[in-house]
Amino acid sequence: MNFILNQLNKLAFVISPVFYKVTAMSFSVMVIFFIIFIVEREADMKLPLKLKRMLIIFIIALLVVPFRFETKLAFNVGAFGNFETFSYREEYDAVQQELHEMMDMETVPQADLNALKREEERLFYRSLMYDVALPLVWLAGVIIWGSIKTVSAYRFEKNIKKNNLDVSDRIKASYNKNKQILRLKKDADIIVQNQVPYPAVTGIFRAKIILPE
Repeated sequence: MNFILNQLNKLAFVISPVFYKVTAMSFSVMVIFFIIFIVEREADMKLPLKLKRMLIIFIIALLVVPFRFETKLAFNVGAFGNFETFSYREEYDAVQQELHEMMDMETVPQADLNALKREEERLFYRSLMYDVALPLVWLAGVIIWGSIKTVSAYRFEKNIKKNNLDVSDRIKASYNKNKQILRLKKDADIIVQNQVPYPAVTGIFRAKIILPE
C-alpha cells in the first residue's frame, strides 16, 4: 500500500505543473476570446475571417512558446501570473527541513518548535490538496473522458461502416461541383447511412461526409 501511495505521490508531482499550465492556458484563451466577443458586440462589427485566423494562430503561438519578452507594457496580473508554477511543495520541504534541524538542536524554545510544527502541518495539507489531490483528480477525469470519447467514436465508426449505403450519382455530381466551387484539394469519402438523421463531417487525416438516407 505504501508503495502505491509513493508512486501516486511521484506521479502527482509530475502531473501538477502540467495541470496548472493547462489551466492557466485555458483562462488565457477564455479572456482573449471574451475580449474579441465584447469588441465585436460593442463596436457593432464583425472581424474579418482572416483576422480571426491570425488572432487564433497568435494565441496558439503565445500558449506554445514559453519565452516571453519583458516590456514596460506587460500586464501585471498579480497572483494569476504565477499560477502556472503554483505549488506548496518547495515551501513545505523548506519548513520540514527547518523543523528537522531545529529538533536536532539541544536547546530550542518550545513555543518556536510548536509554531513550526503547526506551519508544517498547514503546508502539508495544502500541498496534499493542491500538489497531489487536484492534479490526480484532473488526470483521472482526462483518462475517463478520453476513454468514453474513444469508445463512442469507435462505436460510431463501426455503425457507420456497417450501415453504409450506395452513393447515388446525383450526390457524387453535387459533391464534385461543390468541391470545384470551394476549391478543395483533398478528396473526402461520402457515406450515406440510416443511423444519423442529419449531415455531419468527421475524420482527421481524411474527411468523411456523412449523409442521412
